[in-house]
Amino acid sequence: MLDVMRAFVLVEHGAGAIPEPALDTAGYRRILTAERRPQETADGWINVLPYIEEHYLALFRAGGRDDILGDPRIATRESRIANSDTLYSDVAAILTQRSTEQWLEFCEEQDIPATRSISLDELVETLPLAEHPTAGTYRVIPPPVRFSATPASVRSPAPTMGQHGREALATVGYSEAELDELESAGVLFHG
Repeated sequence: MLDVMRAFVLVEHGAGAIPEPALDTAGYRRILTAERRPQETADGWINVLPYIEEHYLALFRAGGRDDILGDPRIATRESRIANSDTLYSDVAAILTQRSTEQWLEFCEEQDIPATRSISLDELVETLPLAEHPTAGTYRVIPPPVRFSATPASVRSPAPTMGQHGREALATVGYSEAELDELESAGVLFHG
């Protein structure tokens, strides 16, 4: 897992630190800014991620911020990255003017990356339901990977306390008599 996360994170955050000698420190400023986060709308929360000058111009026009239209902070890729803190703050300040749905429609029309932000509880509600034979209904966390030839799946529910104790100990050499003794002593049980 560490290797996967390292590769995933360093694709963007390695940047100038990857060449030898390093050109810069690790970390992509645009992503690491505290302002790059869900922003409040008139009725909820949204993630809006403008990248190019046209994205910012469209958002600022829509938010009535014509005073920012000629701002050098949005003129080049380098200036947008260097000023990402203040630019994301400026975007956040206009997002409260419309509903989440209105901003999502606007961003779709303008080809600006955006998505509704949901709470952890709402995320859990998206999980599929399953039935455990003894514990009842629960939500299943689906496998995080997809393989075309060998699809991943949840094949059985979580075992109850001690459910597989006998068979697990038998596989490491415990005899039936020893297992019976452990069970009689209350050390081994099936809950």
